[in-house]
Amino acid sequence: MIRINLVSQKVTPNQKKGQQNLLIGVIMVILTAGGCFYHYTYMLDRSVIEKNRKIANQYMSQLGVLQRKLAKIKVVPAAEKKKLQDQYTKKYTTVTRIEKIRSNPVFALLEVSRILSQGQFPTIEKANAKARLELDINWDPSQVFLSKISEVGREVELWGKAKSHYDISELTKRLRASAYFRKPEIVESKVFEDRDKTGPSEIQFKIRAIMVY
Repeated sequence: MIRINLVSQKVTPNQKKGQQNLLIGVIMVILTAGGCFYHYTYMLDRSVIEKNRKIANQYMSQLGVLQRKLAKIKVVPAAEKKKLQDQYTKKYTTVTRIEKIRSNPVFALLEVSRILSQGQFPTIEKANAKARLELDINWDPSQVFLSKISEVGREVELWGKAKSHYDISELTKRLRASAYFRKPEIVESKVFEDRDKTGPSEIQFKIRAIMVY
């Protein structure tokens, strides 16, 4: 036969206090866990929001820059665009031509100075490299004296004196080999004898050539 004890058991104060502490501990654990979960969730959501906000601000800033650039762009009709392009091309061509006219005589003078310097050779292009073989490497340019150089358009004339016809011929060869001159020719060649017969005769010459621009 089963007996049921309906008599209440006595609980000592220490047991009652321990049960209360255990209950309080469980409640604290639950509250702490809930707080941590809420804090983690809140911080995670806040981090995502801040990140998205920065991205949005960055895109808005870029959009503002593009809008300001677009505001400065003017739609030019095709005819007006071609007109402006033609004007630019014309001005560019004019400036280039002026620069060439202003600079090439200077280069031509430097080239003549090089040709008439001892041990120097004219500026020769690669395509015309064989022309150097025709030049006299022992030629003494001090036998040639230039008295005048004139330039009209692309045509240049050189006046001077030389000790011999050979010197004039060698000078002409060097002008022909130079990249700065084309079609040099001896226009004049006159022999002047020394009146006192004490010095060598001189040959007055004029050479005409075309400068390469």
